[in-house]
Amino acid sequence: MSTSWELLAKRLGSKTETRSKKTAIVCAPTVESLKQFEVRCLPNGCNFTNTTMSVLGFSTAEIEIGTRDRSGRQVLELDAYAISFPITAFALEYLKAFVNLKSPDYSVSWFLVLDWTMSNQRFWLQELISSIELLSSNGACIPAGLMTICCLNTDHIYTWQKNTTQWLPDHVEHIQQALRSICLLKKCSLFYYPTLSPSSVLSDFDKDVALNVLLGKLDSIPADLVSTSKLRIPWGCDSIGLIKTVSESFEPSQVLTNEFKEKFGTFIPRVIASSAHNDEMPLEQESIGPYKIDVQHELQKIYDQVQKHIRS
Repeated sequence: MSTSWELLAKRLGSKTETRSKKTAIVCAPTVESLKQFEVRCLPNGCNFTNTTMSVLGFSTAEIEIGTRDRSGRQVLELDAYAISFPITAFALEYLKAFVNLKSPDYSVSWFLVLDWTMSNQRFWLQELISSIELLSSNGACIPAGLMTICCLNTDHIYTWQKNTTQWLPDHVEHIQQALRSICLLKKCSLFYYPTLSPSSVLSDFDKDVALNVLLGKLDSIPADLVSTSKLRIPWGCDSIGLIKTVSESFEPSQVLTNEFKEKFGTFIPRVIASSAHNDEMPLEQESIGPYKIDVQHELQKIYDQVQKHIRS
């Protein structure tokens, strides 16, 4: 016959911790863009150590995502990887050594990062389409809503318009419609992130949005289809009709065609930036080729990190 102490011990022991695993793959054009996304959107403690986007980045974090009931709590184990954008076959080979890209279990989320401080906007459409096609040709399983296009430093839109004669509101609207159309056709979300000023207090809102993406809770993300620099369009909130309200002559169904891609590259201004950001391939990707990297050494470092995380 059980004593009261035994019953209490049994009840306490029945409180379980439910754990789930997710993988986030962040594709960024530069280390600076990666760091901005990391601070803004990834959970605290998830820190990449990349000094170049030519190697695979890896980090982990645990997030308590609320209690299921009084019997336990829910914890999300996040593995985060960082590769270059646009995605290359070389980077994808690195990644496939650690991530099952063909997994159909909704465990892998993709974040494609664009940066408005760079002057390569005329290449964005081609880079997005080629990256998505490369993933598809490698058998990557990306269910609806598990890929997000993230535009950083979107307040720089106004900087381009103010400081150059080439950039006009029509160009900004055209880019917005093109990005929204890709997201609609490829079942992605689109989020704009203005630059945080030095005096800004970093809130958890952007981290919560990214977490909801990872958990597949897109209906918990408030949409904003109006703001020029603060667009927030979760998959399922947009439509051809809504996209055409920006410009009636725009045809969302045509953005994936070669003809549209050529016209897009010609229409969007080419501006030579005064900073290190320019409209060509980032120097760190251009100057560091695969033969200058000790592939086995880098893979071993990532493997050791993954194994250490698994054992803990």
